[in-house]
Amino acid sequence: MAEVPQTEVADEAPPEINWEAHKSVSSNLTTNWYILAALLATLLITATFVVDYYHFMMVSPWLASAVIIAGLVALITRGLHQSALAQYSIGDQGVNVDGELMPYDDIKSYSVIDMEDHDVLRLWSNKRLSLPTSIVLENIDPQAVSDTLSVFIPEEINTSSVSDRISKFIKF
Repeated sequence: MAEVPQTEVADEAPPEINWEAHKSVSSNLTTNWYILAALLATLLITATFVVDYYHFMMVSPWLASAVIIAGLVALITRGLHQSALAQYSIGDQGVNVDGELMPYDDIKSYSVIDMEDHDVLRLWSNKRLSLPTSIVLENIDPQAVSDTLSVFIPEEINTSSVSDRISKFIKF
């Protein structure tokens, strides 16, 4: 009797996942937050003039005041503007971030981080001195994203970083 060759069923690649989300999540800051930021800026400006009075300053107090005011204006304008929407997709070629493909060869690992009001996909690069890419997971199941990525790259279990916790604390 002749042997019948067995055929192996190849694992199919998971389907491509597409979604649209904001590039960053902005907190809804209250009026009290802005008042507190303005008071802090006023205290810093006052401190520059007090320190200058005792000749401890290396720069002009006017320059220091201008930098503090510019920072406050930047903070206020950042809080008033909503982040732009971006298109994201995960397929068999890599992760597409708003039209720019990140091939899997360039990604070392990924992690899905559960924040209070949203989830974040963090992609760690193989390149030296490169920051991780953070993608907001809005309107999509984070488990589906993790399941799709786990076929191509390893998952790195990560919690939120110190900077994430600080920004969450000050509601930035």
